[in-house]
Amino acid sequence: MAPVQIFHCKNCAALCPDYPEVVEDEISRQTSFHEEFWKDETPESLAELVAGMEAVVDFYEGIIKAPGENTIAYDIGSGRGNLLAALLAKGYDAYGCEPSAELSHRARAAFDLPGDRLITTSALDFLAQRSEEQGRVNIIFLWHVIEHFENPMEILREAVKSLAPDGVLICQGPMLSPGYVYPAHRFFHSESNIAWIARELGLKVIFLDGFTKERFISFALAKEEHPKPGIDTVFLTSPEDAVGSLYYTLSKALANN
Repeated sequence: MAPVQIFHCKNCAALCPDYPEVVEDEISRQTSFHEEFWKDETPESLAELVAGMEAVVDFYEGIIKAPGENTIAYDIGSGRGNLLAALLAKGYDAYGCEPSAELSHRARAAFDLPGDRLITTSALDFLAQRSEEQGRVNIIFLWHVIEHFENPMEILREAVKSLAPDGVLICQGPMLSPGYVYPAHRFFHSESNIAWIARELGLKVIFLDGFTKERFISFALAKEEHPKPGIDTVFLTSPEDAVGSLYYTLSKALANN
């Protein structure tokens, strides 16, 4: 409940809170935060979440490959396992990783996930362990994940190596909002930031939406070979221009809800 100054990066156009210095290493900080955040969830509430995540998978039906034996999906940063369970339930050959041993254990117990489907490890180690699938993965979800990394581009660049020509990288995260400004969130997206990410990764933006009552922003990136055309996005490096664009985008989102 203290004021936090927000900086706009002139390079990547991310919105970066200036938190007090944290001594704890990044993975320990994130795992301990989410273990506490989700400690009171019940099997019943988790089952409801899986149903909700199945609807999310269905939502992206027009841009992702249909489920099947040869359709590989990754859930990087599986948390309590609800998205991974949804992907498996929909028939995808899905694998996930989660650095928290406690959350991985809860997910396996709640959804009967085999140990080879949900691996307790970091994102980079997970991608390294599955390097034989590089160029063959059809869907990679980073669902409320990359805003927790201090160097998200490192993970994204490794993830892109795994994408098939028609593969899709799907992300969602919180927009800048007072309720989401706490040290677990290292930065917030703007439309310009998402455009920059796509450019840096050599991908195109095929979906972008920030019009949700939860104030989440979702986007999907794909290689040029993907049949869906890219959409126009705005890339503004000037803080003055970017702030105007940000407020315009947020005001549209609020008006829509």
